[in-house]
Amino acid sequence: MKFHRFYRNIFLAATDMLCVCGFLLLTVIPVYLTGNEELLKNTVYLLIIPVVILLSNNLSGLYGGHFFYPGIGIGKVQELKYLTLSVFIGYASFFAFAVLTGRGNLFPLKNLLCSFVFTLPMTVLCRFTCRHFLNGIPGTRTRVLIAGAGKNGRAVAREITRDNYYGFEVAGFLDDNCTGNDIAGPVSRAVEIAVEKQINFLIICMPPQHLTGYFNTLLSHFHHIVFASSRHILPIMWTRSLALGYTSAFEINNRLQFKMFLFCKKIIEIALALLMLPFIAIIGSVIAVLIKATSAGPVFYRADRIGKNGRKIRILKFRTMYRNADDILEEILENDPVLKKEWLEKFKLTDDPRITPLGKFLRKTSLDELPQFWNVLTGDMAIIGPRPIVEAEKHYYGVNFHVFSVVKPGITGLWQISGRNDLDYSERVNLDVYYVRNWSLWLDYFIFLKTIVNVLARRGAY
Repeated sequence: MKFHRFYRNIFLAATDMLCVCGFLLLTVIPVYLTGNEELLKNTVYLLIIPVVILLSNNLSGLYGGHFFYPGIGIGKVQELKYLTLSVFIGYASFFAFAVLTGRGNLFPLKNLLCSFVFTLPMTVLCRFTCRHFLNGIPGTRTRVLIAGAGKNGRAVAREITRDNYYGFEVAGFLDDNCTGNDIAGPVSRAVEIAVEKQINFLIICMPPQHLTGYFNTLLSHFHHIVFASSRHILPIMWTRSLALGYTSAFEINNRLQFKMFLFCKKIIEIALALLMLPFIAIIGSVIAVLIKATSAGPVFYRADRIGKNGRKIRILKFRTMYRNADDILEEILENDPVLKKEWLEKFKLTDDPRITPLGKFLRKTSLDELPQFWNVLTGDMAIIGPRPIVEAEKHYYGVNFHVFSVVKPGITGLWQISGRNDLDYSERVNLDVYYVRNWSLWLDYFIFLKTIVNVLARRGAY
């Protein structure tokens, strides 16, 4: 197993370096074409960039804390954050070296900037692709035991099994009270079972007090012990460990309370909306003509939704339904109990007869939501946030509605990139609440990139 882990890590590091070096060719090739001998001699200094990126990735834990351990257990948002910072630090180090050594004219600035612009997204894409490829190969994932086969333990097992991106493989549960084929044994036999199965990674999904008398034994064998708290007990992801004297502690970092982060989000989203305006004007004009040509009715659809702090807002969309859509819906719900049940559960219909042929295309490509960038400019919506809901949907959020409503609704969000209409409403609520409690600029960055991928793949929409 260690043999596989070593080569898995080598493969990840090689992918990072090949991607970076590949785009550095954008800088080097034009130099070779000019035949400038002085610049050709200086190409060796470009190695500063991949070396610094490799070291930064290593220090950030992208190779699992050190080079000979696989980069497992790192969330997608954290990996995106560290990769982005590593690429930025790599290029910044080269610029600093060039300036401090008087070699500011080593290479044309526009070439280096072009290389940086391409390297940043492609390194992230190649890394994600590499991890998904490796996790599909038997023997490359890290086998773990989960202490606690209750609700929280099962939820953790489902998540790391459903999305093998994290690099874990559940080898069994440890529990004193549960029985079943997947129960490896009681917690008291944890070390014995781990030695037998050659496992040194333990995820604890039970209250720490249940481990009284066992913890010293666990520490004698397991290299890694992770405490996974229930989302109801510790719902916020952004925490860091502290030492209060000789007492271990952790701090919860609620980014929604930092006005500077919120100001940055607002500025970034307004800038993106303004940059999108020319594109929206061109594409929107074509869509408007097609809507008028294919069905009777207005071009835009205006809908009342719940905004920040429960305030009523009116959002814009391109019309995708027939003009008498409300009458059609009422008739459908009266005559078809199956569709009525689906409507009550999701407030959507998989095969909705109210939608025009053009409307189906607009929804599939998410082009119907382009006018909502105007709502971003007016301050009613954000580009990224929970999807706006109608008054009738409030009861689905229950006591979590006040959490959901403390931010502006968004054009795209965590729900849309996590399965969208393939998820039931309870999962949508959980994802919306998770987004608010764990919001950060990096999470927005991840959602933005994943949205682009989903739109191009036309994934999870109808």
